Formats: sequence, structure tokens, C-alpha cells
Amino acid sequence: MVKRIFLAITLVLALVGSGWGELSVTASRNQISINDSLVVEVVLQGDHDEEPDLSSLEQDFEIVGRSQSSQIQIINGDMTRSIKWSLSLLPRHPGVLTIPSLCAGQDCSQPLTITVVPQSQQPAEDAEVIVEVEAQPADRMVVQGQILYNVRLLHRQPLAQASLSSPEPQGVETLVQKLGEDQRSETFRNGWRYQVIERHYALFPQQSGKLHLPPLQFEAVVQSGRNVFDVQARVLRTRSDSIDIRIDPPESTDHPWLPAQAIRIEDDWQQHPPTLTVGEPATRTITVRGAGVTAAQLPDIALTTPDGFKGYPDQPSREDVIAPTGISGVLVQKVALVPTHAGQITLPPVTLWWWDLTRHAWRQETLQAVNVTVLPAQRQAEAAPPLTAPPTPAAPVPPEALIPPKAAPPAVPSATSFHPWRWSTLICALGWFATLLLWWRQKKEAPPSPAVAALPTEKSCDCKKRFMAAIKTHDARTSYAILCEWGDALGQPQCSGLEYWQRIGGESVRLQLQQLSAHLYAPQTSVWQGEELASAVENCLKQQSSPQGESLPDFYPRG
Repeated sequence: MVKRIFLAITLVLALVGSGWGELSVTASRNQISINDSLVVEVVLQGDHDEEPDLSSLEQDFEIVGRSQSSQIQIINGDMTRSIKWSLSLLPRHPGVLTIPSLCAGQDCSQPLTITVVPQSQQPAEDAEVIVEVEAQPADRMVVQGQILYNVRLLHRQPLAQASLSSPEPQGVETLVQKLGEDQRSETFRNGWRYQVIERHYALFPQQSGKLHLPPLQFEAVVQSGRNVFDVQARVLRTRSDSIDIRIDPPESTDHPWLPAQAIRIEDDWQQHPPTLTVGEPATRTITVRGAGVTAAQLPDIALTTPDGFKGYPDQPSREDVIAPTGISGVLVQKVALVPTHAGQITLPPVTLWWWDLTRHAWRQETLQAVNVTVLPAQRQAEAAPPLTAPPTPAAPVPPEALIPPKAAPPAVPSATSFHPWRWSTLICALGWFATLLLWWRQKKEAPPSPAVAALPTEKSCDCKKRFMAAIKTHDARTSYAILCEWGDALGQPQCSGLEYWQRIGGESVRLQLQQLSAHLYAPQTSVWQGEELASAVENCLKQQSSPQGESLPDFYPRG
């Protein structure tokens, strides 16, 4: 009977014990920074299946991470069950915050007190992550001037899922340009070794006013623990200081506004001016380099074409050179110049005004004038008459000289005055004189062009085929090059290349060649049509004949 009563009491106690539980809450630290997270562990021991109510935490904390694990232990036949919740909490505001009592069913925990200090009051030697920012210049800049914004992130332990916000200027419209890739290094502070990540930006404010750079936000996951089986992950947040910069309006002036740290103009003709020839184009290249200014801000170079030249400028090319020290803009302007007459010609200087950000004053960058020598074209040099002294005027004739003299009585030849060799000499002289006269008349009646058409060769035939192919595709540049090559094949050493066609082609060929040159060095707005040039060259070749009297083959083969 007693044995049965004991078993009944044991069974009742076992049933009552099956509903027993205990809820405990522990925190990893009792003092944190406003940007740091806190790891809180909630442990429920017993056979409860209910989860604790965490809604009361939302008032002072933000739950940014949550994990759950369970554990069962059997010791000497006794089974113990526990459930653990690991929470990562970020404080919403500084001060003395309370983790309220948490309950799971009828089991509740004890409240905990956490002290949250502002970031400015946190000791620097205790900071695990530091975000530093600086601006150059730090307090003042003009509109469109370059501001360097440097960001430095220091951390002393490995980070996971790290992110750093980008600068978002406020107050005035600002262009933001990241400068290159991040730079990594190491440094020591307060006895701690920090890994350093540097990031650089270039800011260009477009309006005057107050430029406000809000703090940059950094967030990462930090893992810590005594061993690999006891790892705690917490979220770490921090932010940088804010910066305010005054933006002044542009200085009033008649010059275009161009703020820069330095400006330099380069000219490939400045040191070694070339020797030009009338009718032959030459390309001049002018380069503008600006430090602390983008290529889009650099103005186009206004080149004045002097008398004696025809200018055909190309579209300028622009490029930004990016470095951690800032942006440097590069503008390249090319212009094709074609001399129209010979002589010494001066190309005027080039002037560029800009605002010096270092001296806070206007400055002028000048490209000096260039003197170039222009030689006459070969056909002009050959056609120029030699310089001779003017003829001396004849002396006046006295009136008495106009009276014809009286005829002298004819001399009577003697028998001994006849010499045959004198008559033969006279006849030979008259023959030579007649020959010279005929040769002179033939030379005078010959065509003025001294060029002589040569016999067709394999190379000239190949040039003709390639020239026709270029005409059909409307390729002006290739047609121009083949004509020069063809002239070398048909012409003579003293007259070859493009000069050959100008010499033998007449006015129609020269006109078509001038139109071809103008198309090559002018902006390309239309497709070049070369059929008229081909027809003019064909007519030119038909009129020429070889020294043996054989005509050149037709330009357009028949049959």
C-alpha cells in the first residue's frame, strides 16, 4: 500500500515538472556607442514551446539580426531541454536604455539596463571602426571649382557584409566624380593596428550658396567568440562628420568663366615651324591641358586664319585624366591649313583667360605667334619669267640722219675677186639659220605643258583599276592617294605625283582636284562624287600620246 502511494506521488511530481520552465536574458555589454550594436541572448529552459514576446524591444532598439538554436541534455537519466534566441540590437537614441522583462507563457525574465553614449563621446582608442572625411579646400570655393573629398575607413578586425554610403551633397547642385579605385594600407593608432581603405571624390558645385555634405554611413557585420563553436555576429554601424563649404559666385568679367589650378597651351608648330608649299595642306595641332578642370569645361580654341591661308578645323577631342589628386582635362584641336600664296606669313597668337584657384585672380595663357615660310608651287616657279634689266631707251635721231645717203657707184669686180669657199660658207650659214628658225617656230607652236605622257606600264594599269574602284565607292581620300601614286608612275622625276595631273590635265582636271582637296579638309557633311574627276582624267589621257605616237588605252575599256 505504501509503495503504491509513493509511485503516485512520483508520477504527479513528474507531470507537474514537465510544465516547468525558466527564461533568462543576458547582454554582451552594458555600454555601447550609438552606432554600435548589442548582442542579447534569450534562453528558455524547460518543455515550453512558446516563443518570447519581443515587441517591447522595438521602442528603444532596432532588431537587425536574429538566430535560434535548441539543445537537449540527458544526465543520469534526466533530460534537460533549452532554446536560445540570439538578437542583434541597434540603439535608436543615446541615453540609459532598458531591455524590458520578456515573457514566454508564465515565465518572464529580469529587465536589463544599457548605457548608450553618442559617437562624439566614445573614446577614440575604443573604436573598432573609424570613418574620417576631409575636404580640400575645407571652407570656401567658387562655382565650378574642384573640391577634393577624401574618405578614410579604419578597422582593426575582419568585417563582413560591409557597406559605405556615397556622398550626397545638399544645398546646391553638385557633380560628383569618383577618382580611381580604392587604396589600401595599414596604420597604428593608440597601440592598435588598423587596416585603412581610402576613397577619393571630386566635387564640382554648379551654383553659389552653402554646400552641405552629410555624414557617410558605414555598416558591417562583426563576428566574435571564444572558439569556432561559440561565434557571435553583431552589426556595427558608424558614420563620419558632416562638412559645410561656402560656394562663391563667378567673378564678373567679359571672359568665359574657367576656374582651374593650372592651364597650359601646346602647339606642335611652336618650336619647329614647318616649311609649307602653296596648295599643299598641312595640319596644325593645338593642345590645352587644365588641372582641376574637366575637359567639358575647356572652351573651343578660336583660331584666326590669316590672309594667305584657307583653314579647315576638325571637331576638337576631349579627355579627362583621373588621378587621386583630382581631374585634369585635355582638349586637342586640329586644323588643316592650305597656303594660297608664297612668302613669309605670320600666324597670330592664341590667348586663353582663366581664373586661378590658387591665387584667386585672373590669368592669361598665351601661345606666341608663329612665322612660317610658304614656297611657291612647282608650276608657278617654272612659269615665273627671269628678272632682267629694263631696255635702255634709244637716243633721239637727228633730222639730218633721216636723209638717205647718195648711192655710191657700183664697184667693178676684178677677175681676181672671185673666191668659191666664200660662197660655200655663206650657203652653209644660211642653211643653219633656216634650221634654227624652223626649230624655234616648232617650239613656239608646241603646247605650253612640258609634261610628256609616258607609255602605260603594269603599275599604271594597276593604279587605274584601283582608282576606278575608289571612284565607285566614293572614297575621296583613297582616290587622292591613288592619283598621287599614278602620277609617280606616269610622270618624270621633275614632274610626278599630283603635279603631273595638274600639268597635263588642263583647267577641268585642276578644278576637280581643287574640289577634291576642299572636300578632304572640310567637315564631312555629304558624300563625295568623283565621276566628274574620272571623266576629266579620261579626257586628259586621250589627248596625250606616247613618244612613238601610240595612244594610251581607253580609260573605260570597251568590249
